[in-house]
Amino acid sequence: MYRVFCALFDPAFTLPPPEDLGTNCATLLLPSSHHRAAGHETRATQPGGPGLRFNATGHRVVVAPACREEPYGIEEETIRARVHFCRIVDLSHPLEPDMSMFPGLPAPSVTAFLSREASAAHYAGGTAFLISRIDLVGNTGTYLDTPFHRYADGVDATAIPLERFVHLPAVVIAAVQRDGRPAVDEAQLAGVEMMGRSVLVASGWDRRWKTPAYGEPGPYLTAAAAERLRTAGATLVGIDGMNVDDMADRSRPVHSTLLRAGIPILENLCNLDQLPASGFYLHAAPVAVKGTGSFPVRAYALIP
Repeated sequence: MYRVFCALFDPAFTLPPPEDLGTNCATLLLPSSHHRAAGHETRATQPGGPGLRFNATGHRVVVAPACREEPYGIEEETIRARVHFCRIVDLSHPLEPDMSMFPGLPAPSVTAFLSREASAAHYAGGTAFLISRIDLVGNTGTYLDTPFHRYADGVDATAIPLERFVHLPAVVIAAVQRDGRPAVDEAQLAGVEMMGRSVLVASGWDRRWKTPAYGEPGPYLTAAAAERLRTAGATLVGIDGMNVDDMADRSRPVHSTLLRAGIPILENLCNLDQLPASGFYLHAAPVAVKGTGSFPVRAYALIP
């Protein structure tokens, strides 16, 4: 599935002729600088495609399909810009009552706090709503660990800037067999550019999801790999298994090293086999709940 993600203003950029634009460029018709500073919306046109609407208030603008066409009534000028069309890969497991959980943790429960039938009494004309109640532990499904998960003096998601979770350049590292289990040691990280990047460990373990086999000793990183990730400047580390640590090691060296360094951890990812080794972006923002160490995310990748 392809969606337009963002555009970067570049007045010096010269667009090729329309017939050469292909699928990854568009001409953006922006209002004058006065209107642009005021935040007026305007349009972009894609050859052979629908109009695109965005709010032109800064150098990066989010682009989404326009919901309707209408005259704008303001003088327009053409500014050259490049639009990036990206393929989206969902990296999260759905939250379900019978989902795989870390041993000893309860599965989530979703009930109706206010059912449609009960709500109908408060509205007219057959109008009804559902208000759900969700009971879950923070470490449910595909979730993110913050430093507060491991350390009492660590920060939680409310204290971590949102840019630490979104549009992160990312790389995928393939796990290899180590003592009969998929793992990543520092040797697999040699030569990989990790500074400022999220590093995702792919083992294929996600194919066992919702089966008893998922809870067996699975993929992990070694303590040496965690130290290498820290010194190399990785900004986030994820894995398609239940734990970045070898669960037999009760000292949890990987969690300890990464979270002490302020590097968030993603666990229970999926579909990493659909990603390239590099050249894509990770989004994995949790809800900013104060006082929690971990919380589910809707992680996804954008592949230009």
